[in-house]
Amino acid sequence: MLSVAEESPVGTRIGFVNGQGQDDGHSHVTAEWRYRIRSSSAYFDVDELTGLLRTAAVLDREELCPFEPFCELVVDVIATGTCRECSETDVTPATESQV
Repeated sequence: MLSVAEESPVGTRIGFVNGQGQDDGHSHVTAEWRYRIRSSSAYFDVDELTGLLRTAAVLDREELCPFEPFCELVVDVIATGTCRECSETDVTPATESQV
């Protein structure tokens, strides 16, 4: 879980969403990871290639998620890859990382 302080300035680095280690290590697949925020967000931005999550606006908790014990952001981690030493291709598992 990642966290960021309220009132952090625009562009504050929150951390990296990581798709590595999502498979069992035995699949013979070379994965390329892509990252995207599941629901459109005016408050956060994720780099599609690196998974770096940053603020896109000054955060106001009372405005962002006023009735929740904590705010949640779901980032999809999408693996695409090519198969080595096997006959199947097109590996596209999706996992979730939460902020």
